[in-house]
Amino acid sequence: MLVDNIFKLVNKFGPEEDRLSANFGFLLKSDKKFLRIFLKKLDIIVGAKELRNIDIETQVSYDSGTSRIDLQILLQNRFLIFLESKIVSTKIDNIYNQLKKYRKILESKRLEFEKIRLIYIGKYPPTEKESEKLRRKLKLKNREFLFFSWQDLLKLTSHLSRQWLGKLFNNYIGDSMFNKKQIKEQKLKNVVDVLVIFTNPAFWEMTSYKKIAVQKNAAPDAHYIAFLRTHLRPKSAITHIAEVESTEINVPRKNMLIGLPPKVMKALLEFMKKRNANLEDGHKEYKLKAGSLVPLAHPIVSQGQGAQVNFRTTMAELLKAHTTKDIRKGSF
Repeated sequence: MLVDNIFKLVNKFGPEEDRLSANFGFLLKSDKKFLRIFLKKLDIIVGAKELRNIDIETQVSYDSGTSRIDLQILLQNRFLIFLESKIVSTKIDNIYNQLKKYRKILESKRLEFEKIRLIYIGKYPPTEKESEKLRRKLKLKNREFLFFSWQDLLKLTSHLSRQWLGKLFNNYIGDSMFNKKQIKEQKLKNVVDVLVIFTNPAFWEMTSYKKIAVQKNAAPDAHYIAFLRTHLRPKSAITHIAEVESTEINVPRKNMLIGLPPKVMKALLEFMKKRNANLEDGHKEYKLKAGSLVPLAHPIVSQGQGAQVNFRTTMAELLKAHTTKDIRKGSF
């Protein structure tokens, strides 16, 4: 077996989240400079002698094995840190239900340490409001609970003494943990060929002015966006296509309003008000390649009684179609 990355060897038969935590723990244990910088982000300052005595351990059991900590960092009498990591998007309430048992363990140990920390590492960063809500629900003091994204920690690896090690770790994780992605750099299996999105007049005007498209955070990456424009007469149709340059998740909805003509901005605000959409919440933004938004040779008329939902397809299917019934569609 050819192994081109040492991180692939760590706990290779365990769940991916466990492997990721173990590999991050390996970085902390193997690079004292990196460990010091990470602890500083947690408002924990340590000296050279203390660094040598820090214990770093993965999959630590408590409560007779019913609770298992992904990564524990401990220095006797000084601090106890629990890290819990996830690589999938998880709702805040679900995160709380998982973390509350770890908070209970930390509370039982509080008198043994000067500082305790509960760290959650998620695929995507929360808003400040979400993070603060979690901290309050967990009944932890300010800075005792911290929420990072894996992207935050990947950026932190630039401080590693051995840069080649950081590069291997980043290559091991890949690009799936980053908010912003350059589409040409993505692996083909992770990217849809053509994403067809239903686009009402207000959003079409926004796309025309700003050369972006927006979707929910969970929408897939795509090489191309095809715009199925609703409210056209005599019938809705796919009229334009554009190449995607990059995507970015958790972009505040309000950002798409910047620079729009008042009439277009008003239409978008009215639509979002009807949908009870919070302008502070994040969504996914597809930045379109300059000059790539072009009309199709002929409109692909919408036909059929199916629900008006986005779908994925291939460029070959799109170019030969005359109506949406002609396109083999895939869900996502």
